[in-house]
Amino acid sequence: MSSEPKKPKNSTLVEIKKVISNIGISRLIVALFFVFLLCMTAKQEVPGTISNVLTRIGMHGVLVLCMVPSIRSGLGPNFAVPFGILAGLLGGLIAVQFNMTGLGGFAVAVVCALIISFPMGLLFGYLMNRVKNSEMMVATYFGYAMVAIMCIGWLLLPFTNNAITWSMGKGLRNTINLEPYFGNALNNIGAITKSYNAGDTMMIPVGVLVIWLVVSIVLYWVFIRTRDIDLDNMKDEELAAYNKTRKERKKTGIISVALITVVCAVLAFADIGFLHGIRSALSVHITFKSNTSMEIPTGMLVFLVLCCFAMWLFNKSKTGISMAAAGSNPDCARASGININKQRMIGATMSIMLSAVGILVYAQSFGFLQLYNAPLNMCFPPIAAILIGGASIKQAKISHVLIGVVLFQGILTMGPTIAGRYLSGLGDGMDPTEIVRIIITNGIILYALTKAGGASSEE
Repeated sequence: MSSEPKKPKNSTLVEIKKVISNIGISRLIVALFFVFLLCMTAKQEVPGTISNVLTRIGMHGVLVLCMVPSIRSGLGPNFAVPFGILAGLLGGLIAVQFNMTGLGGFAVAVVCALIISFPMGLLFGYLMNRVKNSEMMVATYFGYAMVAIMCIGWLLLPFTNNAITWSMGKGLRNTINLEPYFGNALNNIGAITKSYNAGDTMMIPVGVLVIWLVVSIVLYWVFIRTRDIDLDNMKDEELAAYNKTRKERKKTGIISVALITVVCAVLAFADIGFLHGIRSALSVHITFKSNTSMEIPTGMLVFLVLCCFAMWLFNKSKTGISMAAAGSNPDCARASGININKQRMIGATMSIMLSAVGILVYAQSFGFLQLYNAPLNMCFPPIAAILIGGASIKQAKISHVLIGVVLFQGILTMGPTIAGRYLSGLGDGMDPTEIVRIIITNGIILYALTKAGGASSEE
């Protein structure tokens, strides 16, 4: 006698474990630490913390984004980021050489960097095709070697602008000030500055954020999540009906999440009279004891969003899908007629070109171009950020970039400040902020690299 299949015990617990597994234990731990730091942030530090976090997200976002084509094409995280950074530095130097200023100067620097980085990316891709299965190790040596060779190049390049060259002798300066040229060119576009005087009150819509988060999770759980169903025993008609229903449910869920996002955004930020009472009841009120201000680099953040959107469109294109197939399953892709080496070459070239653009975005916000050994410091933080965001060495998405850069830069910004506040009395005149910053930076990088398998390795 046949009987109906029994439902597994503790199905809710199984579902929760599955969700945690999909998120990834490492990313969950880092996210919880990020929330802990947010809670520890003093009220007086909120505007400055928001400004610093948003600025660092914009500065490092494109450098993290350059990991996506490299990973999706099967090369793994691009440890040769310093090689691409050299092209960006050359582009910036060309703009400074001809006294290009403002947004036009930044645009000229980007165009020159893209032109220079294109053949460099082809060279890097050719090398990666010659050292398959050892890409990450060889890329690290290659990037560091190119930086060392370029230390000689900086002494020989024929730049003549006094802002670039030493006043005595030959060679280029270690640091070039961009303030008279295209410093903050992106940051100043639509920048939002909000000043607070002593006694002013700031409302942070924490309650609105909690409502949005809870409702979004419920909508995901009801409409979007994948259910454990035995598809192998379904008939063709049943399978077609199931796929159609699942597609409609997913569409409904996405639209619902978008609508609740819009509603919560209006409730939190729109200046509408009858909403002030609701917003006030759902907000945390901070009264400042001294003058402070908050700056939001709108232009730089919009540039990051546009770059992410362009990469998302590429991933959806025929070439992007072919590149992802070549990276995830080379044998199957080869059998389908995809040229594996060509796709790897495309991924390597795009990664090098994005890293060249990324260092210019970083430099215009930082205010300086740093030559010689400085590019070596930019290798591991982008890799750690995208791995913390949930990427693996074979899979990366735009969401991994955004989540990773927010978590990594958020922790790096708030951690030393909070630690410095509580550890400042340990010694006479000792400032532990820099020590804590180094510990947190290298600790996150090390932790991320030990979890290089990402969420998929924890399932």
